[in-house]
Amino acid sequence: MRLSEIVDRFEPALKNAYSARISSDMHRALRCWRHCRSDHMPQLDCRCEACSAQTQLPQACGHRACPHCQHDVGADWLAQQRRLRLPVDYFLLTFTLPAQLRSLARRHPREVYAALMQCAWQTLAQFARRGRGVELGATAVLHTHSRTRDYHPHVHLVIPGGGLNLDSGQWKAKRRYLFNSQNLARVFRAKLLQRLRTLGLSAPPDTPKDWVAHCACVGDGEQALAYLARYLYRGVLSEADMLGIDGENVRFRYRDAKTGELRARCLPGADFLWLLLAHVLPRGFRRCRSYGLLHHRRNVLLQRVQLMLRVVLPPAEPRTRRPLLCRHCGQPMRIRPATHARPCIVSVRTRTPAEDHGTV
Repeated sequence: MRLSEIVDRFEPALKNAYSARISSDMHRALRCWRHCRSDHMPQLDCRCEACSAQTQLPQACGHRACPHCQHDVGADWLAQQRRLRLPVDYFLLTFTLPAQLRSLARRHPREVYAALMQCAWQTLAQFARRGRGVELGATAVLHTHSRTRDYHPHVHLVIPGGGLNLDSGQWKAKRRYLFNSQNLARVFRAKLLQRLRTLGLSAPPDTPKDWVAHCACVGDGEQALAYLARYLYRGVLSEADMLGIDGENVRFRYRDAKTGELRARCLPGADFLWLLLAHVLPRGFRRCRSYGLLHHRRNVLLQRVQLMLRVVLPPAEPRTRRPLLCRHCGQPMRIRPATHARPCIVSVRTRTPAEDHGTV
């Protein structure tokens, strides 16, 4: 089923229950979800060159929290990351925000999310320089959901196993083990709490002393990057996982983290929409950032490392989008300029993968 159907039915109940907590970014996301691929969007004239069939299709909204849009942008990001990969072991680091700070993150998402990503990289860079005197590279991606789609902010960092020695300028490889997770968590906790105090945000008194950080070797990094690309440019729940409306409730499925089995969850319609809105990012916030050797301003250093490791770069593939197939003969259709387009209610600017690189 489509998310627009759920929004149409349960948006009044959502506003009655959560009207005081819905931000302008959330209102904008709701408007996009409701009108995505509807008659309120501009109509595209499509013609099949094989059988001459013609049809009109509504345009998608392009919102980055929409489960239908941005698939091609995510594929472009993954292809770009594959070109930056090095022939070394990769590590996946995860820094998690404790439950006691999640309410603070919901009230001040822009400040807390930025602090979460910056402090995670600063912790990693400090360990690399003080412990081994090297400069690492990392691709950081912010996630705000758990497997059940509950609010659970954390940041993943995919890191090549090694770094550039600051003194000799040589590559120093690291295999199977990078840093101790408990030590990373302690330093990360101190940096983030200090950052929040600098921003004028107070952590609650029950903030725990022991935080969670995880560091694991992930082989060549292919599976880790594919996992991060899955939720990078679209909503946290695909429409294929929305099973249907059961009275006043919405059923959806998720994959259990321990068993790997698919399980179903049922929520009232207003609570389901509020669950999805919790993962809408502030407008203009970059959830994917590159640091160190992988930052776009350090291309010269990265090229030096590629020469040291004898990396053979594959030829750049032309950017292609999935064709729109004719429902009569299955051949690709050609999109022509719309002749009778309706006025567009939703105006959304999509971001390119190149815009999501860099730091604040």
